[in-house]
Amino acid sequence: MRWAAALSTAMGAREGDRRGRLSYDGSGSQAGRGDMTQRGRRPVATRALTVLLMVVAPAACMGQAGLPPPVMGQIVWPEQDLSTGIVRIYKDAQFKTLVDQFGTGGEKGVFALIIDPGEYYLMALVDFNQNKEIDAGDGLGYYGVTAFGSEEKPKPLKITGKSVIGNVMIPIVARFELGEDGRPHPVGIANAGTIDIAPTGLPATVSGRITEAEVDAPIILMALDSTTRHPEAVARITAAKPEFKFEASPGDYYICAFADVSADGLVGGGDLMGSIDVADWSDRLESLPVIKLADSAEIADLEIALNGKIGDDYYIGPEGAEGRLKLDPALLPAIVAGAVRHPAAGVLDTQIRITNDPGMGTPVASVQCERGPGTFICALPPGEYYLTAIVDENPDGEFGPGDTLGFYGVAGLGGGAPAPVRLDAGSISDGLDITIVMKIGPDGRPEALTPEADAEE
Repeated sequence: MRWAAALSTAMGAREGDRRGRLSYDGSGSQAGRGDMTQRGRRPVATRALTVLLMVVAPAACMGQAGLPPPVMGQIVWPEQDLSTGIVRIYKDAQFKTLVDQFGTGGEKGVFALIIDPGEYYLMALVDFNQNKEIDAGDGLGYYGVTAFGSEEKPKPLKITGKSVIGNVMIPIVARFELGEDGRPHPVGIANAGTIDIAPTGLPATVSGRITEAEVDAPIILMALDSTTRHPEAVARITAAKPEFKFEASPGDYYICAFADVSADGLVGGGDLMGSIDVADWSDRLESLPVIKLADSAEIADLEIALNGKIGDDYYIGPEGAEGRLKLDPALLPAIVAGAVRHPAAGVLDTQIRITNDPGMGTPVASVQCERGPGTFICALPPGEYYLTAIVDENPDGEFGPGDTLGFYGVAGLGGGAPAPVRLDAGSISDGLDITIVMKIGPDGRPEALTPEADAEE
C-alpha cells in the first residue's frame, strides 16, 4: 500500500486535475481525452480524510459495525508480473470521480478492496516497467471490458456491504504507447486474457407486485434472513403503486408484506400480512415459505397477496382454521420512513445518517433518499435514534463546505434540539419528514439557510 500511495501522489487522482485521470468516453477510445500523465498535482483522497456519501439501494439500512466485507479479485495479464498493479474505484462510468485505490498483493495481481456500499466502476493499471509512472509499456483494464475499442462498456459493480464479493476479474486490455504528441496513449492488446469466472457474492434482483392491496395504509415490504431475521431489504409500497423491486445478497429469505390497517404504528391485531407462496392463510403452514437467492439472480413477477388478517392473539388467518401460524412481533425490525423537505433533495445525493446521540457522531445506520420524491425508508433494531439529512449540493461525494443538512425535529438553525425517534420491535414510524435548515460555510461552520438562499436553490 505504500507503493500505491506513492503512485497516487506522483500521478494525482482528483477530479479537476486533468493530467491525473483517465476518462472513458463510452466507445473504448481514450486517446487524447484526459490521459494519464506522470506528474499529477494532488494525492488521492482516502477514507481517513473524507466522509463519503454512501449509495445504498432502497433497501434495509446498513447498520453493521466495523469495516464492510472485502471485494476480492484479480488483475489478469498473462505472463506478466502484476505486483505493481493498482485498482482504482470510481463513482461514475466516465471515470472522473475517484473514490479510493488499492494495490495488488503480489505478482499474480490479487487484490482486496474495502469500500462502502454503493455502485462503482473499477479501473486497473499496471506499472509494467516499475518506474511508478504511467508511460509506455504500462497496462490498462476496466471491470466488464474484455476487448479494448469494442462496443463493450465498463460494468458497474454493486456492493451491498453485507457479504464478501469474490472472483472480480479485471483483464488488462490495452497497453500505453507514446503518441506523436509525446504523451502515452492506450492501444488495444490483441490477445488479452479471457475471463470465464463469474463473480460471487453479487446481489440478486427481485421484483414483483402486491395483490389484494385495497388498503389506505402504506404497505411495508420486508426481506428477512431466514436464519438471523436480519432485514436485508425494506420498501414502502402503496395500493396505487403496488410494484416493488429490490436487491439482496445471496441467501435464504422470508419475503413478507405488512399493512398497518389499525393505524396504531405497530404490526398487530387488525393488520394485514402477506407472504410469497401463500395464497390462502387457512391452509396448514408449518412455517413461512423461504426463497433462495443465488449470485446475480434475477427473479421477476413475484406476487404477494395481502390477505392474511392478524388477530389480537397474533395468529394469522381466519379464526378456527387448523394449523394457523402465529406472528412473533419481537422478531420484526422497526421501520422508519419519511422524506427530506428541500428542493435539491430529490435531485442530488441525499443521505440519512442515523445515530444514537443528537450529535453527528458515528452512524449506526445510513440510507440514501430516493431520487425524485426525496423519500427514505430504513429497518432498525428497537431503540432510540436521531436522524440527520445531508444533501451533497456540490456534488463531490464528500460532506463539506457548500453542502446542506437538517435534523429531525429541528425547524431552523437555533430552533431547538433534534428530537429522538423511539422505536419498538414491529413498529412502523411513517411520515418522519426532515427539513434542511443549514449550510456548511467556507470555513466549515454551519450557516442558516435564508429564504433568499432557498429561492436561489
